[in-house]
Amino acid sequence: MVEPPPSFSCPRCGAPRIEAPECPRCGVIYARAKPLVTAKPPVIDTPTVASISSTAESEAEFTPASIEKIDRELELDIRIWAIPVTLVLAKMAMAIDFLHSLSRIFLSMWVHELGHAVTAWFCGFMAFPGPWVTPVFETRNLFVTMVLAGVLLWIAFRGFTLRRPWLVVGAVILLGLQVKGTFATDPTTARMLIIFGGDGGMLVLGTLLMMTMCIDADSQIHRGWLRWGFLVIGAVAFMDALDTWWTALKDPSTIPLGEIEGIAHSDPSVLLDEYRWNPYELTHRYLRLAGACGVALGVAYVYGWREARARVAEMEKAKRKSG
Repeated sequence: MVEPPPSFSCPRCGAPRIEAPECPRCGVIYARAKPLVTAKPPVIDTPTVASISSTAESEAEFTPASIEKIDRELELDIRIWAIPVTLVLAKMAMAIDFLHSLSRIFLSMWVHELGHAVTAWFCGFMAFPGPWVTPVFETRNLFVTMVLAGVLLWIAFRGFTLRRPWLVVGAVILLGLQVKGTFATDPTTARMLIIFGGDGGMLVLGTLLMMTMCIDADSQIHRGWLRWGFLVIGAVAFMDALDTWWTALKDPSTIPLGEIEGIAHSDPSVLLDEYRWNPYELTHRYLRLAGACGVALGVAYVYGWREARARVAEMEKAKRKSG
């Protein structure tokens, strides 16, 4: 009889060993049997406390509160840097002839002509801004006055219903300017203001366009990204006019006099020849207007920055209370 290997069970099926050459259950010969390779049980990765906490933190990063916090901090950075950086870039563009020409053709020229038209509307005249020229009617038009007054009254009403006092105050100030320009200004003075309103409009309208960066977050201008386009247009128009008259302050020979080919005499030529301004008055009136616009822009900039910072501080305070 063959003596089985020194083991207590069959290496193939695990049945109890007997004193025989083969297993009674599976029939394998003990001497030739090889043990079965059993599959190892799957290893279950038990999450640790660290992994659970890291997962919870990553999920917490995308909560509505955290997203709102990121938006408010981003808005604060935008309020701090957007206007100054864009003004610096616009100033750099004025120093490069090619960029200066492009910016004037596609951006500042349209603000210039719109400045003529807006001044005409506030003086009661019909005007249509166009490329390089703005036709102005010879006599005042009651329809223009009524439409403009209606628009300003609607803006005041919207500001009141939306609880935005700055809209109400702005509309009331503009209504006062319209009354003065239409009913307290003679036609000759009105036409002089319309001529002055070209580069003057580049300064005033450019400032107002840049101020849209500080507008409320729930407004359509803010949500629709319009304020970024307004910022670029406003900065280029403002810097174009400021560069012209700041250079003229140092060198009066750079004042753009003469005739625009195929159109008419330039605005400075009309103001000097027809209305008897001198170069000193012309230059300093534009620069004084630029200074007033700069002060207004600075006030709006500080207000927008403080408002954005207050919103971030408010959220931080709420987070500390909840935590």
